Amino acid sequence: MACQPVGSDTILGCKHYTRKVRLVAACCGAAHVCRFCHDNVEDHTIDRYATNEMICMKCGARQPSAKQCRECAVVVAKYFCSVCNLWDDSGNTVYHCPFCNVCRRGEGVGKDFFHCMQCTLLRFANHGTAHLSRHRECQGQRGGWWW
Repeated sequence: MACQPVGSDTILGCKHYTRKVRLVAACCGAAHVCRFCHDNVEDHTIDRYATNEMICMKCGARQPSAKQCRECAVVVAKYFCSVCNLWDDSGNTVYHCPFCNVCRRGEGVGKDFFHCMQCTLLRFANHGTAHLSRHRECQGQRGGWWW
């Protein structure tokens, strides 16, 4: 089933994200609200890092990826990451983890998360000391930490 844009005049997006933009997939040129919507209807997986264009859902202008539309000046999302090509207007706090090279919900590395450089897992900051003292327990645990 295709992921259709949803919203009103003030809240736009899809079932996955709140945003006022459609990304234009570099792989096929198709415009979708998010990478999940793209992957649900196309016969291939999007490379989110290759995305470099967007379409404003307010005025319809196709343009380079940005936080603000260059045609109508609307801010298309409160958070925009030019590395991941992630737009998020949900009100959640989001940051880019330079070690994982993806965006995550939270305040950031060194604030409410720490990144274990031995196993490359991102952990809640209050588990940091315990994690480092029992490092073997984290080896092989890859589920549940990714956004």
